[in-house]
Amino acid sequence: MPLKVETGAVAATIPIGGVAETGQADAGIGRVFVNLEDVNAIDVIDMTTYKVVAQYPVAPAAAPTGMALDAKTHRLFVTGGDAPTMAMLDTRTGKVVAQGATCSCNGNIIVSSNAPVPKPMKISSLKAPDMALIFIRHR
Repeated sequence: MPLKVETGAVAATIPIGGVAETGQADAGIGRVFVNLEDVNAIDVIDMTTYKVVAQYPVAPAAAPTGMALDAKTHRLFVTGGDAPTMAMLDTRTGKVVAQGATCSCNGNIIVSSNAPVPKPMKISSLKAPDMALIFIRHR
């Protein structure tokens, strides 16, 4: 639920389409992305109207738990809690533009921009409890 900065009061209650796990905000496009673990999707919330304006499926990721945003490239990375899989979505269209395997413990995800990774983009995972790392190189 969004809060008023000045007072800390609730600005709105937003009904969403499932059980929320976590969220990421992209102020550049005025959207908040909330992963819905029980429906394998992302609800897209307009930051001005406080309304859900779209729902993006995240297959092949299932039961999305981890989420990270690269606002510069409009990419949302979502890891599946039920399978060691990651989906990369375009935040403007909702399309899955890449997918890959991650470690089996992927409740957390970190995006590292401008990492020294050659094209095409490589998806890497860290075999550590509850962590997936994504390395991106911007061109």
